[in-house]
Amino acid sequence: MASRSWMVMEGQDPRYRLPDDLQQRDPFAARDIGWVEQMRPFIREFAAPGQRVIDPFAGLATTLLAAGLEDCSALGFELNPLRVELARERLARHRLLNMELRCSELSEACGEEIASCDLALTSVPYFAAVAAMGQHSHAAGAGDQLYDSAHYQAHLDHLGLLFHRLRYWLKPDAYCIVMAENLRIGASAIPLAWDLAAILADLYQRGDERLLVYPARGLMQAPQMHSDRSHEYALVFRNTRPASIRRSDAWPWLQALWSQGLNFALHGSAARLWADADADAAVADVDLLFDPSQRDIDRAAAWLREHGFALRSWGRPMALPLPLGSLSGRYAVLAERIERTGLRLRFDLGFELEGRDVASALSKAHMHSGLRLIGLEHSFERLA
Repeated sequence: MASRSWMVMEGQDPRYRLPDDLQQRDPFAARDIGWVEQMRPFIREFAAPGQRVIDPFAGLATTLLAAGLEDCSALGFELNPLRVELARERLARHRLLNMELRCSELSEACGEEIASCDLALTSVPYFAAVAAMGQHSHAAGAGDQLYDSAHYQAHLDHLGLLFHRLRYWLKPDAYCIVMAENLRIGASAIPLAWDLAAILADLYQRGDERLLVYPARGLMQAPQMHSDRSHEYALVFRNTRPASIRRSDAWPWLQALWSQGLNFALHGSAARLWADADADAAVADVDLLFDPSQRDIDRAAAWLREHGFALRSWGRPMALPLPLGSLSGRYAVLAERIERTGLRLRFDLGFELEGRDVASALSKAHMHSGLRLIGLEHSFERLA
């Protein structure tokens, strides 16, 4: 694949396009199914033969078919049982019987499946797709799916949860490439691709987006503002974060927070950084753990926001007071400030721990070089 930022899709190879009979049997009439041609270049560039590709929204197995054609194995997740049946039939016609397709939603990897995949490649379900597809929605059983989210924020929150889970399937430094486009629903412009990019940027390291241009879909609806929407974005991310924050970068901010009389401690990689005598050691995030009472974390968040830090959780801007009750399972709120040098100062304002009581953990903190540290004997590196 060329390193250009755009790619023109001329058409589908009849050998690999979705067969008409499968399209007719699909509850969504395959209106949301992408092309094998859009997936193969990314597999060639970001994976190698013999490696494993994962698609959390497998649909009718477009990504799995593309992976097989590039001599990769693949794992897909699809909620709709009829689609799973059709996808397996499609793969069987190409004699790709070693592809794994599960009739379920993506779950957190466990056991041997942790870090078992070399590339994530998918096209996301579109908000309000069921309404657009009319009579097909009931047959699709879409009530359990992202296609039928009650409102846009619920759609984004569910996407955030699934891409959070996806990280546990991916090997360190593996790429996560997501096809998405901005939508027009009635008179409303819905920036799905841009909002999804913000979510992914809080979970992965951002790369460059690619623009995929398709044959014209039809005449423009209104030349003043609207186009034929014949393009989509390939959002390129990576399952890593650059360790660029050094003690000298974080110290002024931590000292200022400590001077406010806030009850917090450093944990995880930040605690190890503070205990390390190596001045060149760095971390990707500075993990802070606050007392369970909301007062201190809100005060810290307010002070950081006043000093140029944006507050987010999985790409969603956070207002004060922080809605901690609705953020259970996310462990922290991200406070990020981007310096003119490009340095990203990222403070994870933690309010819960996995499998451990916060108050108990804080009670065992000890002072080191002017700050309280906890968890050096454990790993608490769940990302905000």
